[in-house]
Amino acid sequence: MSQETNPIFRMAKYKLDHLIEKKGKSLKLGDNLNLLELNCGCNYSDCNFVIFESSTVNSYNQTRKEFGDAIFISSGHRCQKHNYDVGGVDDSRHMRGQAHDLKPRNGDFNRLKPIAEKHYKVVLDYGAYLHCHNDE
Repeated sequence: MSQETNPIFRMAKYKLDHLIEKKGKSLKLGDNLNLLELNCGCNYSDCNFVIFESSTVNSYNQTRKEFGDAIFISSGHRCQKHNYDVGGVDDSRHMRGQAHDLKPRNGDFNRLKPIAEKHYKVVLDYGAYLHCHNDE
């Protein structure tokens, strides 16, 4: 991947914390992360973009590398309608591309949680997933 096509490089080059890309676009964001994994999970026709934050993507990539097994992002970016549908809070970090809900493929939450806590500022254990974000 060239630096010009690498979204993390573009964010750093233009001093952006957030980047908006077209929903459904396949774009590599790390060794084990594709933009498709951050897409809003809705089927609304007017939901056609995905927002993500560089520090959150970097935290995922570091967590995934150290964990050594697949980690599913069950919720990345959410549009406002989808956030309402799933009962998200009005100012959800998911709507700003600042949060990931993580599920380890192997089901080992006990091993994943301390690793995620090293790379994200906040990790909340909801039983079925870990909600992770970097802003206080």
